[in-house]
Amino acid sequence: MGSQPTSGVQTTLPMVAKDIGNVVACASLCCSASLWVAAGLFYVFHPSWLDRFTGFDFFKTTGVGLVLSLISTACKSKLAVVAVPLAALTFFLTMYVMGS
Repeated sequence: MGSQPTSGVQTTLPMVAKDIGNVVACASLCCSASLWVAAGLFYVFHPSWLDRFTGFDFFKTTGVGLVLSLISTACKSKLAVVAVPLAALTFFLTMYVMGS
């Protein structure tokens, strides 16, 4: 009796995978949003603390966001429909800007 859950909630592997997929998709969206927020702050206010970030730092951040979005796709998250295109767009945009 003491080892049985008292709440009656049954957790199965697909439910846990979808929860992990949602968390990973949100982390991917945060990585993608960080580039857009930093770009907006740079062009509007030009804070001095953004000067120490290189293009490679943004490239690494968007690369992590792209990998996280692919993991959320593997976990069959519904949020992956938004996370994958946004992560791919920011990754390739960063790669294009670094190349030019």
